[in-house]
Amino acid sequence: MPWLYKQSGSKKWYVGFRVGGRLVQKSTRTTDRSKALQQLAAVSATQTSHHAGLPIDALVAALKGGTANSQVTLHSEVESWLAESSSATAPRTFDAYRSVSTMFQRFLGATAEKPLLIDVSPETVRAFVEDLRKSKAPGTVNNRLKVLRILFARAVREGRLVSNPAAPVKTVRTSAREGRARRPFTLEEVRLLLDRASPFWRYAVLAGFYTGLRLGDIATMPAGAVDLHEGVVRLVAGKTGSRLTIPLAAPLRVLLASLVSSKRPDADIWPKEASLYREVGARALSPKFHDLLVECGLVPARTHHKTKDGRDGKRDTKGISFHSLRHSFVSLLKASGSTQAVARSLAGHSSDAMSDHYTSLPLETLKDAVARLPEVTV
Repeated sequence: MPWLYKQSGSKKWYVGFRVGGRLVQKSTRTTDRSKALQQLAAVSATQTSHHAGLPIDALVAALKGGTANSQVTLHSEVESWLAESSSATAPRTFDAYRSVSTMFQRFLGATAEKPLLIDVSPETVRAFVEDLRKSKAPGTVNNRLKVLRILFARAVREGRLVSNPAAPVKTVRTSAREGRARRPFTLEEVRLLLDRASPFWRYAVLAGFYTGLRLGDIATMPAGAVDLHEGVVRLVAGKTGSRLTIPLAAPLRVLLASLVSSKRPDADIWPKEASLYREVGARALSPKFHDLLVECGLVPARTHHKTKDGRDGKRDTKGISFHSLRHSFVSLLKASGSTQAVARSLAGHSSDAMSDHYTSLPLETLKDAVARLPEVTV
C-alpha cells in the first residue's frame, strides 16, 4: 500500500510506494495534506487497477504521472523535438531551441539512457532556473524557461507526459533597473556612428536605421534581396519568418547600389560577416558593435577585471545596443506621422495574424512613410 510522507527540508507531501520491490517516490507538489491524501488515494487506486498484467516499468510510469508508453528518455524526446522543429521554425528560433535543450541536459548530466522524461519534475526545472539566475539577466532566464515549456508541452500533446513540468515554474521578476528598455539612438548619435564606422558597420548602421531590420538579417542579406528598380528590400525575417517588403530610403539605396551591382543574386552582400553570423550567431558581431559604441563615447568600455559575478555576470547594457536602431526606426516613423499599421508593417510584426493584416498596405503608402525619415548621412 502507498504511504504519505515529507522529505527532510521540504514542506511538500510525497507519496511512496513499491512496485515489484522497487521503491518509487512521487511528489504531490502541494503542502495541503487533504489534497495530498487525494493523490494518495489516486495512486492506490491506480496501483490496484493495474496490478494484474501490466509490466512493472509501465506501472511505475503510470503511477508517477506518465503514460503506459512513457519509458522515453529526456534525450530522445529532445532529439525528436529538434528534428521536428528544424523544418518548422525560423533558423534563429531553432538555434535557441537547440541551445537551451543542450544546456538543460548538461545541467542534469543527461545521457542517452537517463533521466526518463517522466522523471523531470517541476523541482528539476526550478533548480535549473535558479542556477541560471546566478549569472543571467531575468529576461534571458525567462526566455529559456519558455523554451522548456514548449518542449514539454509537445510531449503532453502527444501523450508522453500527463502534465508539463515547466508550467508551474514561475518566471523571474524583472527589477526596474534590469528591465530597462533599449532607448532609440538620437540623430546625432547615428551620425557619429556613421562617421567612425568601418565599411561593414556603416552599411549595418544605415540599414538598421532606415529599415528597422535586426542585425542577423542585415549581416546575412543576399544581393538578390535588394530590388533597386523597385526601390525595396524583400526578405524573410530570420526571427519571425515574416515576409517583409521595405522601401529603401535614398541614402541606403545609394549605398546598396554600389554594393550589389556586381554580385550574383544568391551571393551575400558581406560574405565574411554573413558566415560568422551563421556559424556563431549574434555574439560574433555584437561585441564589435559595442566596440564602435565605446569608440564613439556612447558607452563605457567593458572591464576585464574579475568581479564577484565573473565573466557571466548579469550585464548592464546602458540602454543602447544595435537593436536601438530598430527602436529609432519605429519611433521616427511615428514621429513623422505614420500610423501604427504602417510602423508594424515595416518593422515586421511577430504575430501571423497581424502580419497577414498589415502586409495588405499599399507599397506606395510604405514608400511615403520611409521617404519622410530624416537624412543622417550629411
